[in-house]
Amino acid sequence: MSKLLRQFHSIHSDVDGEERSEPVFDADGSPVISQEVVALRDALVDKLACLDPIPGALEQLLWHFGNKQVAEVTGRSKRVLKDESGRLFVDSRGSGANIAETAAFMQGDKQILIFSDAGGTGRSYHADLNAVNRRRRSHYLLEAG
Repeated sequence: MSKLLRQFHSIHSDVDGEERSEPVFDADGSPVISQEVVALRDALVDKLACLDPIPGALEQLLWHFGNKQVAEVTGRSKRVLKDESGRLFVDSRGSGANIAETAAFMQGDKQILIFSDAGGTGRSYHADLNAVNRRRRSHYLLEAG
């Protein structure tokens, strides 16, 4: 926080009666710092640091439905997931993750498929008579390029 925001100010009235805020200086000419404001700032910073991160669109879907129901076919090698207790953890994905996730969706093991340009190039995720999962598909475009 800048010194101007922490510096103590006092209210003064001019000759017309209009009030204005002016900084307060000590006898040496140094600005007087409001310790109350510094303490409030520090408490706010601590509170903000403890907030959950704002999830991206993929994380919101994964956290809401659970990674056991969502097949993710993207180029991501790491992702943030939630466990059963709601704790966040980093999941590292191997090079064969996209193939395994696609297979899980096409076999009906996972009900939802999320794919990106990196994961969707050259593949079809429409209902296929050769696939175990023949349910009707609904495709939603999210974060169009």
